[in-house]
Amino acid sequence: MDISDRRALLLEALDSALKGLSTIPQDATVVQLIVDAQHLREEVAAWATKPPTDERVAAAEKHALGLHVAVGEVRR
Repeated sequence: MDISDRRALLLEALDSALKGLSTIPQDATVVQLIVDAQHLREEVAAWATKPPTDERVAAAEKHALGLHVAVGEVRR
């Protein structure tokens, strides 16, 4: 999978996480997750003009997965 495909998947995943967070009552944890997801989304969006290293892509993917797990936890 090339970087543009990985970028598109990450952006989709982050948009999904942000959408899920928007439906949860906003306490300090939710606000922090929103800020975290928005920052990661901005970074990933910038890959269109400044390609990341393979290590950064892997770290961003792991971070996005962690955000999805956290969203699931706060929704309970």
